[in-house]
Amino acid sequence: MALNPHIRAIARASSEEAIQKLQRGGADAVVSPYITGGRRMATAALRPEVMHFVDGMITG
Repeated sequence: MALNPHIRAIARASSEEAIQKLQRGGADAVVSPYITGGRRMATAALRPEVMHFVDGMITG
């Protein structure tokens, strides 16, 4: 059985260390909901107008 080199591998990480390991392991993209969520919370607290803009762009 051969691996498909055209598949895009996206992984979920729970820590900074895991992000680096998954990237070294060949993941094309790594998403960390904890890190992303924390950044969004900080932005919402410090610059709510930016969050409104970003949310509008994401939802269309």
